[in-house]
Amino acid sequence: MFRTAFLSLILVVSLSSSSILRKSISRRQTDAQYCHAIEGFECKCSYSRVTCTNDRDLPSPINILQNEKNKYTSVELVITAARDINVNDQTFAPVKELYKSDADNLEFRIKFEKFTGLHLTSPGIFNGVFPDNLPSNTRKHLVKKKIFFVFLNFLLFFF
Repeated sequence: MFRTAFLSLILVVSLSSSSILRKSISRRQTDAQYCHAIEGFECKCSYSRVTCTNDRDLPSPINILQNEKNKYTSVELVITAARDINVNDQTFAPVKELYKSDADNLEFRIKFEKFTGLHLTSPGIFNGVFPDNLPSNTRKHLVKKKIFFVFLNFLLFFF
């Protein structure tokens, strides 16, 4: 009886430790690491996602670095410039170079924060962020968020 209990304890400990080890390895593989995907942006890359932040002037068009092309299914850009932001048809067109060509599901997220003015030259600016030669069954998701910089207006209201 003591022997059965001891073997059961060893089995439980070995199964739980292998499960913890698997989770740790999986977590490390999905954790985002700093990378250099877009010139002038601070980026974090994981296996399938790249998230890049820029708090300076937005270049038009942005420049994708060669070693990061065709690697991701999800791209997120966070623009946090506390000034006017001007976006034209070519600004985000190079983003399509980041996507895997054989992906089933593509996602583009863009978030504008702390800006004083957002100037878009045409309504279809974000239509060109996905690759042109995708299979017809590929799903594309576009998420746009605007967080206005209202602190200045708040101060002006009281003075």
